[in-house]
Order: sequence, then C-alpha cells, then structure tokens
Amino acid sequence: MKNILFVFFCCFFLLGIPGCKTPTEKRNMAMDPATPPETLQQLSEDLDTYTRVKVGENEKTPLSALQKLCKDEDIYVREAVAKNPSATPEMLEELLNHPLAQKDTKDPLAEDKSIIAKAVVENPKTPAKILAKLSSENPEIVAGIAAHPNTPIEILQQLSKHKDIQVREKIAENPNTPQETLLGMIDDESEWIRASIAKNPKTPLLYLDKLSNDKSDKVKRSCLESKRKWAKKTDLTSQEIDSLANDQDPLVRSSMASHQNISELTLQILSKDSDSSVREAVAGNPKTPRYILDGMAEDASSLVKDKVAANPKTSPEKLEILSKEGGDRKRWVGQNPSTPEKILVWLSFERNKSIRESVAKNIKTPQGALAKLLLDEDSEVRKAASQNPRTPPKQMAVEKAKEFIQQWQESLKQ
Repeated sequence: MKNILFVFFCCFFLLGIPGCKTPTEKRNMAMDPATPPETLQQLSEDLDTYTRVKVGENEKTPLSALQKLCKDEDIYVREAVAKNPSATPEMLEELLNHPLAQKDTKDPLAEDKSIIAKAVVENPKTPAKILAKLSSENPEIVAGIAAHPNTPIEILQQLSKHKDIQVREKIAENPNTPQETLLGMIDDESEWIRASIAKNPKTPLLYLDKLSNDKSDKVKRSCLESKRKWAKKTDLTSQEIDSLANDQDPLVRSSMASHQNISELTLQILSKDSDSSVREAVAGNPKTPRYILDGMAEDASSLVKDKVAANPKTSPEKLEILSKEGGDRKRWVGQNPSTPEKILVWLSFERNKSIRESVAKNIKTPQGALAKLLLDEDSEVRKAASQNPRTPPKQMAVEKAKEFIQQWQESLKQ
C-alpha cells in the first residue's frame, strides 16, 4: 500500500498533472490550441521548463496563466509569453520591468534583458507606446521596431537616419514608412537600402523611375521586379499606365498594352512598338479601336496577325484578307463573330478540321453551314456544331445540308 501511495505521489507532484503523463505528452498538450483552458492552467505550473515554455507560446492559454508565467524564474518561459499575441500590453510592460530582465548585461552569466526586449518587439500585437520606449535599445532590437507594423510614423522617420544599416534597411522595407521618408533615403550610400526602397510596395512609380537608372545592378533588378508587380495591378490610373508604357522592359509595356484602362493614344503608340510581344498585346486588347487593328493586319509578326484575326473589332474587310493566309490564321478568322457569312461558308469546307471546328462554334455561322458541319466526318466538329444555338434540329440537318451544298456548288460555277 505504501508503494502505491509513493508512486501516486511521484506522478502527481513530479509530472504535474494526473494520469502520469510523460514530459513529451505534456509538451504536446501544452502547445495544442485544442487543449482545454483548465489543463493549460495546470500545465503552467508544471516542473518541466519546456512544458511551461509551450504553455507560454500557446495563444489559447488563459490570461491568468500567462500572467503567472510573466513572473517565471526562467527567462525562456518569459520570452515565450513576450512573443505571444495574446499577452496584454500590461503583461509586456511587466516582462520588460522584471527584475531578472534588468540585470547588467556586461556580466556574461547574467540573463540578457535584450532577450525579452527582442521578444516583445517580435510580438505582432505590441502597441506603439511600448515600441516607442524600446527605440533607443541596441541595433538588433531597434531593427525589429523598424520593421514592426505598429511602430509610430514619427519613430519610423527618426530611425530612417539611424547609423546602423540593418535598421535603415528595415525602415526602407516597411510598407508603413511614409513616402517622403523613403524619398529622403533614396540616395542612401548602401545599395541594400536603395534596393529595399525599390521593393517597398508603397514606393511611387516616380521613385522607381529614378532608381531604374541606379549604378547598382542589384537596385535595377529590384526596380524591374517592382515595376512588373505594378504592371499587374488592375486599378492603375491613366498617368501610371502612360509611365509604365514607356518602360524599358517589354514585359511591363506588354502588360500595359493589354490593360483595361489604357488610353487610345497609348494603344496607338504601342501598336508600333519594336517588341512583337507588345504589339501582340495591343492586337489582343478588346479596347483597341478598329483603325488600329486594321493597321496591324499587315504586321511583320505572324502572332500579331493571329491576334488581329481573333479580335472582334477587326473590320470584315481585313478579316476577309486574313482568311486567305496560311497558318492558324484561318482558324482565328473562323471563330471571329465579326467575320462575314460568306467567309464562314467558305471556311466550313476547309480540309483542316480545326478550322471547320472553329466555324462550327461561331454563333454567326449560317444554319446551312452548321447543318453540314453537324454531319461532318470528324466527331469534334460534329460536337461543336451540336452545341451551337443556331444549329437546326438533327432531323432537319440532312435536308438543310444538301440544300446548302447544292447552293455552294452553284455559286462556284458563277
């Protein structure tokens, strides 16, 4: 009996919770967000330091347990609480003012107060008031403040002139840094700082244009990456589009050529761009006016002409000319709803099945041609014709097709 009581005593007091849990099991419970609050409360008093660390890290840990862990003798437990987004501002203040966190850091055996300060800075919920108090700490901590989303604007402005390059780099990267502050850093002696400004999503195009001519290849690459990201935005102003349309990078110009907000004048300019991919984008843009498309129908690039052939705004006259050319151009003309009926009829007799299929899909294809295509030898062509809303019922298809073919043959004799 005495032995049984002794074992129970050891399980309860040494392992900390009923059931003789192993240290590994307790640690897993301590880090699990699904662990009941009362169990986390109990685990916060466990003798195992690592278990208490995991309790301190768990965002679901009750505030009463976190409050108690703020006074823990182990700095790594307190560090875990300092990083926990659930910790209140009062807890963070208490952790920073803990007696053990105020020891002289010159003593190599003393606990370094910067551990707690750094943890507090890493906490995404740390309020601006506390961050401002820590802005005079060592560069490593200040760099964390420079990157924090809650750092006050005035602190960001002050730190932009910090002597430590890591601090300035974090300021340059922070999307909350004011544009005027970024402008003040644009001539920083460090290429890393200038490259970070180029990567900042809040850096205006005007600044990127200046940095594009930087002597550093690293800065130039960063500008290129940022401009390509800018070019993907759908809410660009006409002024921003015009600026990007003049960029040296063909990918940026191509993105602008296909942009929904591009002006007619800019489309006209880009339709004569030296890069064929830019002209392709112009030819494929549904906003491109007919007169520009018609002018591009004789482009030197085959891919550009294909885009012109597919664009519904291309004139019937130019589509007729393009339908007589080789390659995939006939297929693009065949699916264009602006293609004249007589051209669609002619293309429905093409040997190439992909051309006949494109005609079968066109909602402007005459019923007679659709009836013929509904009886086509190729299954894909027949399927496309059967799905066209203009196709006559199958029971009428044979008669319609015969009549259509007869008319076609008679037209050839004339």
